[in-house]
Amino acid sequence: MSEHIFGVIDIGTSKIGAAIFGASRKGINIKSICAKETDGIVQGAVIEPEKTAATIKVVMKNAIEMADIMPEKVFGILGGSGVKSFVSKGVRVRKEGNRAKMVDAIFKAIGSSEIFSMMPDGKLIDFKFFFENDSKADNDFSEQIYEGDIIAFAASISSVDNAQAAFNMAGVYADELIAGQLAISEGVSSEDRHWENAIIIDIGADVTDILVYIDGKLVLTEAHHLAGNIITQDLVYMLRLSKATAEGLKRNFGNALPEEIIEHASILIPTTEDWESDTINLKFASKVIAARVEEIFELCKKIILTNKIEISKNVFTQGVILTGGGALLHGVDVVASRVFGLPARLAEPQIAIRAPKGFRRHQFATLVGGMLLAYKREILGIDCDENDSLNASFWESLRQWIYERW
Repeated sequence: MSEHIFGVIDIGTSKIGAAIFGASRKGINIKSICAKETDGIVQGAVIEPEKTAATIKVVMKNAIEMADIMPEKVFGILGGSGVKSFVSKGVRVRKEGNRAKMVDAIFKAIGSSEIFSMMPDGKLIDFKFFFENDSKADNDFSEQIYEGDIIAFAASISSVDNAQAAFNMAGVYADELIAGQLAISEGVSSEDRHWENAIIIDIGADVTDILVYIDGKLVLTEAHHLAGNIITQDLVYMLRLSKATAEGLKRNFGNALPEEIIEHASILIPTTEDWESDTINLKFASKVIAARVEEIFELCKKIILTNKIEISKNVFTQGVILTGGGALLHGVDVVASRVFGLPARLAEPQIAIRAPKGFRRHQFATLVGGMLLAYKREILGIDCDENDSLNASFWESLRQWIYERW
């Protein structure tokens, strides 16, 4: 089978990433990947389409030049706190037989979702099927059926329209949008290990995303606004530093475990402003970081408990999985484990793809996940969990229905 060339653009919380990759039945071959900060987005929502478009144009141009090939199709990833998820439970779909009835059952499930009553100004951008692995006979059907849930993702109409406007102004036409939350979970999965009972926390620049898997189903996606940039701001105010100096301190010497640092350990750093402190007490800096990191996880925990989900080792056998740029801070996994009372670890994108060295990093987990979802939908025709597949023409009919209705 010949290789198809696709592009993925991730509208993050403070930067925009782009990647070009080849896809065939043999797998994925990443040809280029890059990212750039932008002023046009706030917490994942496109506020200024013109500024966002300028950044999209730059990163896509760089990605295409690095790959030395044009993509046939481009996927856009839209995430952040503005994207909400809604679950339709008890979906019943024929395993065999008339495909039209199978499609109707899925449409009915999406239509009955709370998405329309809870977000009347919302626009459906993506959804995922979570079918039970075991099919069984049912009195209402002469054949076997699938039973399971659908999780739908929506954002405000203005947010989606602004994102599409930015793509169009950049001369990049995103054929399909992918929910950032789905991309995150896909990006830190592996081919032989999928999330069954885990809490995934993605600490970005402006937004921290929370994804909860129970019994193999994504039962909760939420977000809050305490994230990496708030830690930088704390260092700015507490240590009298410029934002650039504070960010460098966080990245190069950041430690969320002050107990590991001796009392009077300090460093002399170059400053960019006359008023800045040039001698930094590392233990004090670590205490500032640790307090905010603990607050980030405490808020994640509160959100999960508010949704009446028990947090225990019996429920979350895979523990807490950390990703995103904020997860690179030393000791973040230890703090997460203390707060949740669960094992916690950092998750690199563990996937069998060909990619240049250094691409499988936490910062690129969402982009990698977007590539995997695009690959499954376009090449494999899969848009549900690992044991259930819908062929490409079926996915196309679903997508066409959504475009016509919304």
